[in-house]
Amino acid sequence: MPREIYITTVNKPAPRKSLEDTVLKPPHAWGLLPGKSNDFRWARLEIGDALIFKYDGAYRVSTNVIKKEKDAATAEKLWGTRMSSMWERRSYELMIYLSKPRIIEVPVDGLEMILGARHVGLQRLLHERLVLAHKHFGGKQKFETAFGQVGGSYSASARIADKKRDANMAQHRWGTETWGGVWSLIFLLDRPTMLSLPSEWDGVFGKHPGMRRIPPERLAGPVAKAGEAEFKRLFGIR
Repeated sequence: MPREIYITTVNKPAPRKSLEDTVLKPPHAWGLLPGKSNDFRWARLEIGDALIFKYDGAYRVSTNVIKKEKDAATAEKLWGTRMSSMWERRSYELMIYLSKPRIIEVPVDGLEMILGARHVGLQRLLHERLVLAHKHFGGKQKFETAFGQVGGSYSASARIADKKRDANMAQHRWGTETWGGVWSLIFLLDRPTMLSLPSEWDGVFGKHPGMRRIPPERLAGPVAKAGEAEFKRLFGIR
């Protein structure tokens, strides 16, 4: 389940082309022009937040944030530049990397009074609107299913690329705990795959606070039942 849901409208030709070229296809990225409003929205985004694209009278593409970074050079290569109100060229450097998109089809009819009619830029869905949306769809799970955001215990999968002990990097990234410690045992991960697997898998893998290795004997049954290829697909194992 996403922490927050954001909606953006892409009816105009330029943003629609960006959606088709860089969201529906690799690198699965979206960008915002820097400025007071966008700076605030971008800073508020967190990994796992949902981003829904609306156009042609329906909510049509559902994704999740997997990474964000300021990168003017990459943004200019992907989307070019735009003249700002201060008569200077700016790139869409507030970059958002997204999970592989899921195609949905939710007509806006009857929903604009609940979710809002205008989603200029990146608009966060307020909690009170979300509560009304759950009621409209007959429950939270039905809403999340319709919008391609089915919640679950297992939400992301990534391969460990490297590991290191680095207290300075940890403190810069995550700060210091109240007891004075830092998360200095760092795992560097490949680009994650977003998952939507229910907590029923806990019966197979068991509870795992912190980091726990899954014994091969626990894996044998599920892999045999689902088939190795399907099991890897479900868990984003490449």
